[in-house]
Amino acid sequence: MLNITHEEKGPIKAADTPAPEITEPVPAELAEEIPSAQPAEEMPSAAPAEEHPAAPAEEPPAPAPVKRPSCWKLFSAFNRIGAFTFGGGYAMLPMLERECVEKNGWVTREELLDYFAIGQCTPGVIAVNTATFVGKKQRGFWGAFAATAGVVLPSFIIICILTALLANFASIPAVKYALHGVRVCVGVLILNTVIKLVKEKIKDVLGYVLCAAAFLVVAVFKISPVFVVIAAALVGIVRGFIVRKGAAKR
Repeated sequence: MLNITHEEKGPIKAADTPAPEITEPVPAELAEEIPSAQPAEEMPSAAPAEEHPAAPAEEPPAPAPVKRPSCWKLFSAFNRIGAFTFGGGYAMLPMLERECVEKNGWVTREELLDYFAIGQCTPGVIAVNTATFVGKKQRGFWGAFAATAGVVLPSFIIICILTALLANFASIPAVKYALHGVRVCVGVLILNTVIKLVKEKIKDVLGYVLCAAAFLVVAVFKISPVFVVIAAALVGIVRGFIVRKGAAKR
C-alpha cells in the first residue's frame, strides 16, 4: 500500500512589498459632503496681568506771584532811610539792605551792589541813584519818582531847618560832641557793611587782589572811584572770556 503523506501547509505569509495603493478620484458630490479637516483650536494664552497706571507725579505748586509795592510804600520806606541815616550814601547801604533786601525782598544783594556801583559812576548822590533804580524796577517811572522823593525829602527839610539854626547852635559844645559821635557810628556801620560784602562776594584770589588794589588806588593815590570801577569791570570781562574759552576747550 502506498503511504500518502499529507504535508501540512502553514498560513500564507503576506508579501514583503506592500501592495500599491489605488486612489480613485472622489466625485464632486461626495467631496462637498466630506468636511475638511478643522485646524486644532489654539489654547487661549494667559491674560496679561493688568498694569496699574503709575500715579502721575505731583507737580510742585506754582510760586505765588510777587506783589509789587505801591508808590506810597516805596516813598515811606525810602523816607525812613533818608531820615535815619547819617553820613552819606555809603552809610545808607546797611539801611538799604535791610529795607530792600531783607525786609521787603524788592531786590537781591547782587542787584543792590550793582546799583551802588552804577550810582558811583553816574552823576548825583549814590543813595538817590540807588533809590531811583529800585523804584524803577518795582513800579516804573512813578515808582522811581516816589522812591527818589522819599529819600531826598528828609534831607531837604533837615537842611532847611539847620541852615536857619546853624548860626545859633554850631558853637554849642553839646552839638559838636553829638555830631562827633554820629560820625564814629557811621564809620562803624560802613566798616561792618564792607566786612560782610567781602565775606559773601569775594571767593577767589583775583577778587582779593582787586579789592586791595582798589583800596590802595582810591585811598593812597586819590584816584576817582569812577576809573577804579571801570577798570575792575574790564578786568572782570577779560577774566570771564578767559574762563569761558578754557571751558570750551575741555
